[in-house]
Amino acid sequence: MKKYLQKSLKLLSWVIGIVFALVLAVLILIQLPSVQNFAKDKIVAYLNEKVKTKVIIQKLKIEFPQKIILEGVYFEGQHRDTLLAGKRIAVDLSVLQLLSSNVIINSVDLNGITANIDRNAAGTFNFDYLIKTFASPKKEPETPSEPLVIRLEKINLDTIAIRYSDAFANSNLSLQLQHLDTKIENFDLEAMDFAVPKIKLKGLLLKYKQGIPPPRPSVAASTNSPDLKLNLGELDLSKISVAYEDEESKLNTALDFKKLFVKFNKMDINNQFLLIDKIALSDAEGNLSLGKIQKTLVSNKIVTSQRNDWDIKINDLNFTRVGFAFDDYTTPTVAKGIDYKHLKFSALSTQIDAIHYNSISTSGTIKSFKAKEKSGLNIQAFTADFFYGRKNSFFKNLYLKTPQTLVQNQIEIGYPSIESISKNLGDLSINANLKKSTIGFKDILVFVPTLADTNPFKDNPNAVLNIDTKVGGKLKNISIPKLEISGISSTKVNASGR
Repeated sequence: MKKYLQKSLKLLSWVIGIVFALVLAVLILIQLPSVQNFAKDKIVAYLNEKVKTKVIIQKLKIEFPQKIILEGVYFEGQHRDTLLAGKRIAVDLSVLQLLSSNVIINSVDLNGITANIDRNAAGTFNFDYLIKTFASPKKEPETPSEPLVIRLEKINLDTIAIRYSDAFANSNLSLQLQHLDTKIENFDLEAMDFAVPKIKLKGLLLKYKQGIPPPRPSVAASTNSPDLKLNLGELDLSKISVAYEDEESKLNTALDFKKLFVKFNKMDINNQFLLIDKIALSDAEGNLSLGKIQKTLVSNKIVTSQRNDWDIKINDLNFTRVGFAFDDYTTPTVAKGIDYKHLKFSALSTQIDAIHYNSISTSGTIKSFKAKEKSGLNIQAFTADFFYGRKNSFFKNLYLKTPQTLVQNQIEIGYPSIESISKNLGDLSINANLKKSTIGFKDILVFVPTLADTNPFKDNPNAVLNIDTKVGGKLKNISIPKLEISGISSTKVNASGR
């Protein structure tokens, strides 16, 4: 028995050694360029025969144990155009996890990728033929299959160009990307649960145009999908240019900026809550315009009522060297003064702390603010604690300075409701305490240019009033315990009253 056991163990050791040697030989062979080229040629021949369109792969690399690299990739569409082309595609895949219905992608590295995606008027994409070609024949499963688990950990993109043309929805999109890299902590497609600690993006050019979609029967949206759970950490964006145009609403907007950094603390999309530590935007130019809508057009959009109870808190908001233009082309321009339908701000910089916005109120602390507007308004400095609510609003610790005006201290107003202000102005209450303030006639005429032809503005267009006053009560019964005014020639006013 001992003799037979020794021979059996010896034979088993030989078998294990041979198997190990074979596995080792295979691992060594697949590292050889000649073997990889042979495998690549077989794959390309199979794909060309299978999809009936031109497929090119110039080089295949398999880096032990689980990284696959494709270089010089080209997929031709059915219309002999470029469907996908890539300089380098590298995927780090956990191969053994596939046996357990787990697709674990450790990293995706794409370089020099060009993709052209089309959807025709019938709703068919130009890559649908590939899906149909490789689709498994439909069979009734004998036993319920395990759900496929997909996990993606790291993405690195360089020099990406994507063109999307959609005849079905009458929209077009073009995207050019210089660089993007991110690491994903949680990627659960089944539960729609994602966590991304940081996204770094540089050099993005994005243009999207939405035309008027052709009329077609509306399809009810599915309500079976799970709620989206998204947790973002940091967004580090630089050299970004985005543009959007909607032909139906005649809305046109664009934003170019050099740098945007956003650091999130907490995000709950389902409960409409955002807590943001910091937003920093610098060297930006934006515009928004509204055109005249053709009344003969009938909207094909489905409007769904959604609750808007967002609760947003921002600890630090910082804008530096920002310009913004707004034009409502449904109204004519105003020759003089500020035109609220045609605004153009430049050199806007601000720092605002402790911003809190919800459906009831908005508050925060303006540490600094300065901007210029094409009307001539020049805000050199503005600081205040502000609050805007359903019943009252205020500026406290107020300091507002232009070349002619200085307003400081505090202004508070109260009202039964926002809607009641225009109907019952007398019920608007005010409590103002303006100490050693000045008001320039130039600034008043920016907001009310029609006063230019009436006195005292007509004879004193450059006058600067010195004001020291206290007022309180409702406008229909206001108390003025102190009112001191000077600045028009030698006239001085020292009064009080009701």
